Amino acid sequence: MNFSKILAALSAAAFALSTISIVTENEVSALTTGEAGIAFQTNTTWNFRNVYGETSSATSDGSYAAFPNEIVGVVGGAAGYGNGNFTDIPIEGDGSYSVSMYTEGSIDIDYEENDYGTGGTWSILQNTDPDGSAGTTTDKFNMLLITTDIECTYEDGVPYVDGEEVTVSDLSVDMCGTGYTADTVYYKDDLDYLTISVINAYGKSSIDASALPTEDGFITIDFTISGLGTMVDDGDSTGYDDGDDSTSDSDDTEYNTENTIYSSDNEEYSTYSDWGSMLLVGYTELEKAEDGMRVTVYFDILDGYEYYLIAPCNVNGTSVIYNAETNADSITGVTKDTDDGFSTDTFDGEYYLQNDGFFVITDTSINSLTFTLSQDALDALIADAYSETLSSTLTTFGDDTESDYFGGLVFQVYGVDVTSALLEYNTLESSDDDTDDTDDTDDEDSSEEDSSYDSSDTSSTSSTTSTTSDTNPSTGAAAFGAVGIVFAAAAFIVSKRK
Repeated sequence: MNFSKILAALSAAAFALSTISIVTENEVSALTTGEAGIAFQTNTTWNFRNVYGETSSATSDGSYAAFPNEIVGVVGGAAGYGNGNFTDIPIEGDGSYSVSMYTEGSIDIDYEENDYGTGGTWSILQNTDPDGSAGTTTDKFNMLLITTDIECTYEDGVPYVDGEEVTVSDLSVDMCGTGYTADTVYYKDDLDYLTISVINAYGKSSIDASALPTEDGFITIDFTISGLGTMVDDGDSTGYDDGDDSTSDSDDTEYNTENTIYSSDNEEYSTYSDWGSMLLVGYTELEKAEDGMRVTVYFDILDGYEYYLIAPCNVNGTSVIYNAETNADSITGVTKDTDDGFSTDTFDGEYYLQNDGFFVITDTSINSLTFTLSQDALDALIADAYSETLSSTLTTFGDDTESDYFGGLVFQVYGVDVTSALLEYNTLESSDDDTDDTDDTDDEDSSEEDSSYDSSDTSSTSSTTSTTSDTNPSTGAAAFGAVGIVFAAAAFIVSKRK
């Protein structure tokens, strides 16, 4: 199957503009867009990810440990390079944004000047040598920055973009569970791009300069930008709009809970195979969310493939969750090939969602993608787990315990080895202290209602997606009705359930 055939077939469908850098004639031309992420350097370990535009440390394949590449230099690069887990985000004018990174990873990129080989691990806190012995440790950040590719000038430390003063406010940092808030936001004003100085041992820091995690985890930085303009689509392209309207489809929701699931947690879904299923997120995890779930999938791009695909699927039947015609709102927060004006010829983003439910990864330098599952989609997956038909067979889980119920989310893959997924959601607010026997009875009644879920309410005939199937040779998608929600399924997909 040739990737050029995929693009040729998709070019006949309805397409979407990349929301990162293109505005229509009805939108404000003064809007400034770009991309943002975390750059850092730690003391004594000298692990780093450089700011945008810095190309001083090249790996043997010609790439750099600099934003937007998701690469970390270890001991200044002398001890190798590793793939980092960074959540970089598009900046689309004024608004509130969030960037994050995971504080450890493997040293797995060969480097021609590497004098001690790959196979160890890097961490913001302590490196580990390939033989397993402890390497260098750190005592502080030299730099923790929000780096962007937005060109900028500074006057007395104040940033200006296209002559407009830019202000960053509401800056807060979750450092692996410990929170910090900035009273005053400072900038790294010796650069040519908008760069926010969270910690700068050589200048001004927006938070406590001694802040450092005590254990590995996620560092998340939230901030608000004003002065870049906002996107409008009211038929009037006559000027700058400083209101709150935005056409961005990104999910800016703040969630109170996060959890990371690893492929290795369940052996049956831990090994890559072409068109196979990886990384099971069990239905009990999905039950914790009350208003949808943001999912960031981490993966490795495999060599020898012409294209790279990931599809979020219902583990029962391995049927895809998203279909543009039957349940277009099940996945949001991403560019879709059904968006107005989309074309594979002009798309310059990292990935997009096909109308048959598969993410197409177009930038092979990335190692993650993020989307939001609607609560309706979660409820359908949970209902399938409690279905009397599906639960009639006992299923053995990764912890070797048996359950009458089986269900959840998996990822069908081609050319992509999924390693983990970060789940973000809001949990139901309830008090364990107030729970009594009556509450337990109510819960049991609720479960009984779920188990008798009637698929006839939401199912439809396979003819609803026959046109999509004909124009999508990339995955050979043929539609069928599934319990709880209509999913488009790939004809060659074989369920991994045993």
